[in-house]
Amino acid sequence: MSDDSVIFTGDVPDEELPLYYAVCDIYATATLWEGFDLPVAEAQACGKPVVAFDIGPYKEIINKEGVLVYAGDVKQLADRALSIMRRLSPSRINLRC
Repeated sequence: MSDDSVIFTGDVPDEELPLYYAVCDIYATATLWEGFDLPVAEAQACGKPVVAFDIGPYKEIINKEGVLVYAGDVKQLADRALSIMRRLSPSRINLRC
């Protein structure tokens, strides 16, 4: 993976979120506490696999395409995200302009 494989966006206006979900390959979150995490549900609704810590609501909402890792293990989170990216078929990987 090249350095441009991961993009940290910071805050994104709500009206732009559909575009970001459309062009991403996976959605990863490293929060250690969360209520119901709407962005995870939105990413899954857009067909994106999710990688997250094994906490609270994620056990209930992350589908079979996603991966849960031990809470706080950022190395495993990164490894699993890379593993998913490597397994994506070329037809699922979004082309970058």
